[in-house]
Amino acid sequence: MGLGPALNMFGVELQKIFMGAGIYTPFLFIALYALRPLVLFPASIMTITSVFLFGVYGGFIVSYVGEMLSAVVAFFVGKYFGKELGLADKVKQTKIGNYFHSNTFISVIVLRLVPVFPFDFVNYASGVINIKFKPYIYGTLLGVLPGLSAYIFLGFSIMNTEYLLYAIILFVILIVGGNYSKKYLKKGV
Repeated sequence: MGLGPALNMFGVELQKIFMGAGIYTPFLFIALYALRPLVLFPASIMTITSVFLFGVYGGFIVSYVGEMLSAVVAFFVGKYFGKELGLADKVKQTKIGNYFHSNTFISVIVLRLVPVFPFDFVNYASGVINIKFKPYIYGTLLGVLPGLSAYIFLGFSIMNTEYLLYAIILFVILIVGGNYSKKYLKKGV
């Protein structure tokens, strides 16, 4: 059995297990996604799994909603519990506050597009340094779209292996571009 049929079978089995919640399955998935940063479970795995459960379009929708809610959860955890959790010291070490306060909306978009810092760190740090919520959430709404789309495509290409090479090329371009851009952004961060 090749990789494609095996992964399709995995997807069917995953659907059987997860779909026991019936019409509440998307809501259950979104809730788990929203709480994901509290246990530091990778968003990428959740997003790829969403394609197996809900297809490309459904996976995109539940992942987008879940990712936005997880960004809100982490933001407020950072805002209200950042000091107690020792996050404030880690954020101060990165000098990320100066970068955010110069232009919150653009800073959030850039940090979402170019992975200088992990997704959850940006969320927690945003709350810790007490940036304004509106520009943070608007920047997140726009900034997560390219990365989310790439992971949805990766999930699709895992199930449809004829597209896997394209997904690998896309991720190589994103990684190289992100690393290339990172050295320029870190000068200001």
